[in-house]
Formats: sequence, C-alpha cells, structure tokens
Amino acid sequence: MIVCHIITGLNNGGAEGAMYRLCTAQWPAHYRHIVISLMDRGIYADRLEKAGIEVHCLNIARGKSPFRVY
Repeated sequence: MIVCHIITGLNNGGAEGAMYRLCTAQWPAHYRHIVISLMDRGIYADRLEKAGIEVHCLNIARGKSPFRVY
C-alpha cells in the first residue's frame, strides 16, 4: 500500500516532526510512504530520504500557489 503525505513544507515544526515520526515508524513491509512538499526541502527531506522515504518538492513560492479552490 502506498501512503502519500502532502505537506506545505519540510522545515522544523510540529506537523513536520509528526509526519517524520509517522513515516519512519516500523510499519509492515507492504506500506510505502511518499512525501510531497509543496514548498522546499527544509530540514526533513534529507532525513526522510536517508530512511528510504521518497520525497518530492514542488518548490512553490509562499503565497504563489497555482491551486484554486472553487
């Protein structure tokens, strides 16, 4: 099962730390985590990758989101 986490950024913060702990917890082998950061890599991207977690950063500037809610 693939679990995809989408987060604003990966800088040092409560939500980021909680997501890191969640992704690196001992899950059964059939779970695979992928993290998508809307902004930058912050301090957690390298840590997640070292733990074998796939990380994608979209590098969207703060306040310049291309997403619209209608």
